[in-house]
Amino acid sequence: MAAVKKEIEDELDRGLPDSYDTDIYEEKCNAVFQHIYDSYAGDNQSVYEAVA
Repeated sequence: MAAVKKEIEDELDRGLPDSYDTDIYEEKCNAVFQHIYDSYAGDNQSVYEAVA
């Protein structure tokens, strides 16, 4: 989980505009991490996979 969080932080650090302050940056990092965790954690299935 730490590696995923670090990758998100690195990617957003490269992609967000300079106008995003530290608080907004951390908020965005946490939101992306939570989305990924909620969408892919568990039985290794994505919420985006089609249900047969």
